[in-house]
Amino acid sequence: MITPDMIGYVAGIINMIHLLPQIIKSFKSKSTKDISLSYTIIHTVGLALWTFYGFMIMSYPVIIMHFVETLLALALVFLKVRNDRILKIKWIT
Repeated sequence: MITPDMIGYVAGIINMIHLLPQIIKSFKSKSTKDISLSYTIIHTVGLALWTFYGFMIMSYPVIIMHFVETLLALALVFLKVRNDRILKIKWIT
């Protein structure tokens, strides 16, 4: 029998997969010039809020899937900042 939680996990996995091709391409090519930083940040904040919402309603599919997707979105933000050198920081060596 299919339960609502099972549908939640499957939906979360499918939704999570959409970030992987972009992260892999950005990591390999070291180019993120066509990715909007504002979109990526807004998307990441939205995912974090979904995670918080999941805690509020104690829904494990919402919590787990959105937490993992938030981590993936943060990886994309990191790649964008690193590859485009948006933040120019001089490291002390």
